[in-house]
Amino acid sequence: MNPSNRNPAGFRHYRWVVCALLFYATTVNYIDRQILSLIKEFLDKDIGWTNEQFGWVNAAFQIAYGAGLLGFGWFIEDRHGHRCIQHDGSWQGFETAIDRYVDDHLTVVALTNLAGAKPGEITQHVAEMYLAEK
Repeated sequence: MNPSNRNPAGFRHYRWVVCALLFYATTVNYIDRQILSLIKEFLDKDIGWTNEQFGWVNAAFQIAYGAGLLGFGWFIEDRHGHRCIQHDGSWQGFETAIDRYVDDHLTVVALTNLAGAKPGEITQHVAEMYLAEK
């Protein structure tokens, strides 16, 4: 089978559309987080707040933004009949993963400082060993 015939005509460049959307979302995210400092001069005139008051408002926005990110990125899946809530991430060579088997009252966390250590596989294998003994 010819590989070019596998995808319908409209989906050949699907991955580039996804990349463009991710780039757009990231750009809007950074602009949105910085908008208060860009319009501070106008807000000072209109509202008449002090630098301290502006600092409190800006801090409140940053805290709300950080708290809002806590719930994003969690995946819920079924692993061999066990409900698992999973999240992983990496930053500058550090990789982490957390698997929560809610019904089994089991949480497994792997924290690594080696890029490519695959902490998701580590947490899954540890959970499999524990759940096999139950």
